[in-house]
Amino acid sequence: MTTYPLSDHPNQTEWKELGSPKDITQIVAIRTGEFRPPKKGEWYLSGAIPEAYRAYSNLGNKFHIVKLVKKENKIDKRELISKLYSALGDYHRGTSTTRPLNITYKRNEEILREAKEFLVNTE
Repeated sequence: MTTYPLSDHPNQTEWKELGSPKDITQIVAIRTGEFRPPKKGEWYLSGAIPEAYRAYSNLGNKFHIVKLVKKENKIDKRELISKLYSALGDYHRGTSTTRPLNITYKRNEEILREAKEFLVNTE
């Protein structure tokens, strides 16, 4: 199952439904299998490096609809490579164009921690 990072923040209701995680990096999006115009309040995928966005109004274009889930601690090699690629892109550009600087660096610190953990577990 491929997971996607969030570009927007979950609201308080969504946060509580996910068990009130300690950090936003513990929340990811997964596809629901629907491909249609998102309705107001729904989450969808967009971007060359896909991230989950909240629809703040009904949209006219079709997107992959996603739902938010609490991230498992299991590290997937393909997901980790994708995250590292994204983190390198952030540093190349200075920061993400859709996230505040402090959120970008906090997310990237988590990615690097996961990479170290993955390497230790595969030796």
